[in-house]
Amino acid sequence: PHLSISAGNSSVSVRSYQSYNLDASGAVVAVSHTARDGKFAYVRTLLRRLRAEGGCSTLADVGCSAGLVGLIALSEGYGGGL
Repeated sequence: PHLSISAGNSSVSVRSYQSYNLDASGAVVAVSHTARDGKFAYVRTLLRRLRAEGGCSTLADVGCSAGLVGLIALSEGYGGGL
């Protein structure tokens, strides 16, 4: 992936198969506008529901999403085994 850091180190831009921006805390703040946006919105909703209703708290991201699913999970309160 191609990484670029903004002036003042306030955000990181990740450009790869998936493109997204991270704020200084590591939270995913923007996913590029592509045909895959809906997929990642669904993933975020699903992770949120699994955490709230199923008590899930860890996730292993073994896909090829350039780490985006794991970062979304972190921003939804998942930890451990990422």
